[in-house]
Amino acid sequence: MLARFGGPLYVTDDYIPGIYTEIFNILILSASPSEVQRQLLQLCSRKGHQNPYNYFKWGFSGSYFWLQQRLSYCSKECFAFKHLTIMTYSRINKLFINN
Repeated sequence: MLARFGGPLYVTDDYIPGIYTEIFNILILSASPSEVQRQLLQLCSRKGHQNPYNYFKWGFSGSYFWLQQRLSYCSKECFAFKHLTIMTYSRINKLFINN
């Protein structure tokens, strides 16, 4: 996996570090964008503060996955930068960081 970090993670709520860790673990363990999507949909079945969609916005641009942090809980607005972009995936589960 090749990851690009675009800015800091802001702890605007106590749940953010844990949810971010869960998302990051999904990214590390997934070998394809479809696997990432399936795992994220499973996480989003949670209600309230445990639902990652309440704190983050994400999407796919081709095979790239990007993650953006919302300004606050359930906010429609996000910080100006994409916090994280996954450039490539690998079944080997090695993490390569490219800033």
